Parts: sequence; structure tokens; C-alpha cells
Amino acid sequence: MSVILPLYSAGDHGMRIVGADVLKKLIIAFQFFDQVLREIDSTQINMNLVAVANVLDAGYASWVDVEPDNNTNSFPMRMGGDPETVALAPPIFTRAALKNEHHKICEDFLALLRREFKRS
Repeated sequence: MSVILPLYSAGDHGMRIVGADVLKKLIIAFQFFDQVLREIDSTQINMNLVAVANVLDAGYASWVDVEPDNNTNSFPMRMGGDPETVALAPPIFTRAALKNEHHKICEDFLALLRREFKRS
């Protein structure tokens, strides 16, 4: 299953990705994933899961951890290529972890995305 959520706010013009917003979107995606699995696999035949994450169409966008207090249009532009897809290590986690530890899983993905984004 693929979940694609927009990361850019209306005024950013796709130039800044805010880590706090990415975390919120990851949590939404994982909660949605859990709900879908409960519907399509209520007997929990699939006990182990693998998830990957990426920032698509990153372009020249820069990564900031939190939205700046000032409403400036001045921020650095990234000159790298698109970031690679990231996965947890080990990549497998359980359905119970998806339900009970989704926030920690999302924080782990956030750290991996941030590292990959700044590397690319």
C-alpha cells in the first residue's frame, strides 16, 4: 500500500520542508495504515510489516526541524538530487508495534529522512 501526503504549506512554494510537519504526516499515514490493515486483515494473518518512506519531488527544498518564528522568505536552498528511500534497520516490525509504538516508528523514520535529505 502506498500513502502519499503533501508536505508543503501553501505559502512555501515547495521551498521548505518542516520536520515537525513531516512527523505529523508520518503519524497520519501509519494510523491510516493500521486502520486499513484492521479492515482487510482482521484475523491478523500478516503479523510482520515492512515500511519505507521518501520525500518525493524535493527539488531545491531545504529541511528545517521547526517552522521559523519569523515569516521571512529567506532560507537556504538545497542543491542535491532527490533523496533516496529510507527503511528501518531491521526493516520488519510487528502489527503490535504498528498499533502501540507507531509514534516511535515515525520518529525513527523522521530521523532517517532528515539524514538522507541533508545528505542528498
